[in-house]
Amino acid sequence: MDKKRIFSFTRNEKLGFVVLAALLLVFVLAVYIRFMLMPDHTNADFSAFADSVETFEQHIATENTDHYADNNFTSASKKAMHLTPFPFDPNTLPSHKWQEMGFSEKQAAMVDKYRKKGGHFDKKEDVKKLFFIGDEEYNLLEPYIEIPSKSHTPQPQASTTKQEQLPAIEINTADTLDLMQLKGIGRVYANRIVKYRDLLGGFHSKEQLLEVYGLQQELYQTICPYISIDTANIKTININTADIDQLKKHPYLDYYQAKAILRYRQLGNTFGTVADLQNVTLIDNNTFEKIKPYLSVQ
Repeated sequence: MDKKRIFSFTRNEKLGFVVLAALLLVFVLAVYIRFMLMPDHTNADFSAFADSVETFEQHIATENTDHYADNNFTSASKKAMHLTPFPFDPNTLPSHKWQEMGFSEKQAAMVDKYRKKGGHFDKKEDVKKLFFIGDEEYNLLEPYIEIPSKSHTPQPQASTTKQEQLPAIEINTADTLDLMQLKGIGRVYANRIVKYRDLLGGFHSKEQLLEVYGLQQELYQTICPYISIDTANIKTININTADIDQLKKHPYLDYYQAKAILRYRQLGNTFGTVADLQNVTLIDNNTFEKIKPYLSVQ
């Protein structure tokens, strides 16, 4: 192939190149003329645009602040927003006045019950002993709580003396408010004691309180002198008629022991006395001694 032919243009190609160059020149001149005819862009006034941008940014910032405030109010105060507090002494405020503040009739009755059983509010924070008053409600009520200061100097053993004056609490019939009168027993422990008592069917000895989750020996020794037990309030299970669900629900029996009791009956055996339970192979002596107060045969 001729090398000269590779680096040369045909007549039509040369013509096309000239036309393209002319068009580019016209375009460049047009842009330059348009730019020269425009007002001096360096003196353009952008103040109105800047003001608009600033206004928009302020509006966004305000909306974000309001949105955060609304969310904060909803999360922190939703529970307490229905309350309309006024100055009050929680030790003397009548139940209808509690309702005027926004509490329900049932909640107001609980306050009365707490006070009638010897409960007393010695300081503002004691109001939180009422289980229906959480942190949000307390924060709203706190500025309005007025507890008169005592005229005499408190004795070091005042709280202990007061507890000693209370009658012993029968724990098989006590509710959570009753139990919370015991020193060291708050809402959590009171709920655990009642729940475990219901699972057992009642306590037959004070030592069973040590089986309540988290209740340590030190606390047990503190409350032991101020509690009593009436075993007549214990609920028993009839081992001649109980089904497997009733049996395995008891804390002292597991599924396999409950199934063994049913199997014993299915073989045609009947429990004439509670002591006959020892004939069931999976019931050892330790289990029998623990469970026998909760069993009956009729």
